[in-house]
Amino acid sequence: MTKPLTSAQAAQQSNRTNDGKYTAKSHSEADVSLGVEAPEPRFDSQGNDWGPAFAEYEVESVRQHEIMHVHYNDEFSEDFIAAELSGDWSEIDRVREQEAHWEWENDAYDQEAAYAVERLGLEPDEARNEELFDELRGAIADSPNTISPYKSVRDNTPSQLMRMEVFEGENLTDHNEEAYHDGDAQVEVLEAKFKELGLDPSTEINRDAIEDLVNNGPEYWHEGVSLDVIWSGPYTDAVPGNDEKSLSFNDPNMVLIDSFNGSGWEAQTQGTIKRTIGARSEDSDLPGDKRAYLDNLAGGYGWGDIAGPMQSAYETEVEVQEKVVEDAMVNA
Repeated sequence: MTKPLTSAQAAQQSNRTNDGKYTAKSHSEADVSLGVEAPEPRFDSQGNDWGPAFAEYEVESVRQHEIMHVHYNDEFSEDFIAAELSGDWSEIDRVREQEAHWEWENDAYDQEAAYAVERLGLEPDEARNEELFDELRGAIADSPNTISPYKSVRDNTPSQLMRMEVFEGENLTDHNEEAYHDGDAQVEVLEAKFKELGLDPSTEINRDAIEDLVNNGPEYWHEGVSLDVIWSGPYTDAVPGNDEKSLSFNDPNMVLIDSFNGSGWEAQTQGTIKRTIGARSEDSDLPGDKRAYLDNLAGGYGWGDIAGPMQSAYETEVEVQEKVVEDAMVNA
């Protein structure tokens, strides 16, 4: 069994440069008890106590450390964002294997755990054979003091243009077949939908929006035509968690889009609408009306393909309400 280091020696062990080399330290004093509760002992198969190593990461402190440097322009791919928005863990895992960030992150946690056991006076190569090593890696990943590569890359990822369906799995003509090609019937359908969403169709702004969508949007309302709320913002607002969450859109832009032939129109409305993001699943996408899509990956033509709009024009005030506030992938 390796002889434990003294407190002063342990302090010197933790005094490293970014590349892992030790630096000179003029003086190191032994720890003095000030009434702080001692770490809970965690013994490995050789009788070594790993408790102090776990305590470094389990106790919240003002010292935040970035587990791995992330370049300022590193960001998630559209495929990964789309997978997160789908709420399908199996799809997330599939796409994650193609993202270099995850391999880097695993290596970074492994290296940080190695540094931690070195500070205990243990040999990292031998310590990796202990079950506690994997537990320590997990403690580092979950630590409130750890700035993970996932968080850093996520924060670097710019706002995305996204859409959500508002007809909840229905076709626009399900309750009025004449709306397939009759302008008056199409106006009636949108008026009813606006009321259902909580938008007053009688206000001047909303009345004009309905008329613009009908007069300038798709002529034939077949199954490829949908009415969506469209906005630009952090994609994480719409990432599913363990429970459902609600998105409230203030004065949202609505787009009536034909994803089959690439036609459509958009208009800004007045009022607030709410949409629900479903809880994520182990092996399936969320229903179309319970999730958001990247505009250009929603299937067929996106609004960006049709109109080439300036994304910043769709920045919308969105309020997120959820039962469980949790990053979808940090604890994966």
